[in-house]
Amino acid sequence: MEKETTEVPALKEQNETEVEEEESDEQEEESVEELKRRLTKAEELAQNQKLRAEKAERKAKGSTEIKEGLSDTDILFLAKTNIHDDDVSDVIRWAKNDGISVKEAYAQFKPILDTRTEERTSASVTHTKGGARGTNKVSGEDLLRKAERTGEVPDTDEGMMALATARRLAGPQ
Repeated sequence: MEKETTEVPALKEQNETEVEEEESDEQEEESVEELKRRLTKAEELAQNQKLRAEKAERKAKGSTEIKEGLSDTDILFLAKTNIHDDDVSDVIRWAKNDGISVKEAYAQFKPILDTRTEERTSASVTHTKGGARGTNKVSGEDLLRKAERTGEVPDTDEGMMALATARRLAGPQ
């Protein structure tokens, strides 16, 4: 019986240590979970602060820039300069790609713009006489008169049919 009494306290000690280990494991799990929550909260807070800072920077910049990213001086320059409507977007794109002002982009792009202006001018001059001129459709009566005067007959089947129809309608002479 003595063995049983000595084993019982040893079992009690073992049970107590197991209980304490389980409690410490639960506390560690809780502390890990708590740390994860706090970390997530801190990351969200940092992200919110970053967004607020970016928004404040955009607002500060927004006073000098318009939605398209053009400054007031760029807009004024475009308004005063004689640039064709088709070329404005090219000049703006050139400025944005090179990271320069619209005025500098215009100076670099000017030879191309001059060539385009010259092409537009010559195109408008060549089209001043109206639309494209087509061939007149010759009527059967015209073909008949020409055949009677000169003896020339049409080369196409359609022309011959029109001449025969006109001859029939004119009747005997």
